[in-house]
Amino acid sequence: MTTSSDKFASGRVRAIGFGALMLAASAAFGPATATDLWIGSSTCTGLNCNALTVQGTVNTYGGSDQYPGSWVAKVWGSTPGSCLRLDVTNDFGASPDYEMTVVAPSGAVYRNDQGGGACINCPIVKIPSTSAGWYTVVIHPWLTGTSVNENFVLKYGTYNGGNPNCNSATTPFSLGRSAVKSKDAAVSGDMID
Repeated sequence: MTTSSDKFASGRVRAIGFGALMLAASAAFGPATATDLWIGSSTCTGLNCNALTVQGTVNTYGGSDQYPGSWVAKVWGSTPGSCLRLDVTNDFGASPDYEMTVVAPSGAVYRNDQGGGACINCPIVKIPSTSAGWYTVVIHPWLTGTSVNENFVLKYGTYNGGNPNCNSATTPFSLGRSAVKSKDAAVSGDMID
């Protein structure tokens, strides 16, 4: 006769076995990472001039609207005093509505939905005075639970400070670690390093 404790133990063994299988698979294939992109800074002033053109795809998994995916990359932000421009210039689908979220090395978060650039639903993020380091870029459906399955074109460029490509900079949604540290130091009277 099988008791409920036997069933529980058997289920726990199966769960541990499945977990071990997943751990072994992740060790065999390595950790998932974002695409790393790098481009040097430019002084040209034409719209998106000398920008790197990147084609990407946002997919939905598990059937219609179940698990909308995201496209993720890490882009190198040039030197302090320069600016970073990320511009979706084409959405090949009927009317996908993308949002772009960018996390700076400082932890500041920038978001844009409809940048008013090349297409009505194409986001654009412009960050002035970038600190050197990797910026995480996520392009995803604007409306949670929306099925997209579409391709897009992203123009990624870094430019000298004051460049027209970075006029009307994107306001950070979140200030990040360094701004919080500065605010806390100002309140407490501590020195800021």
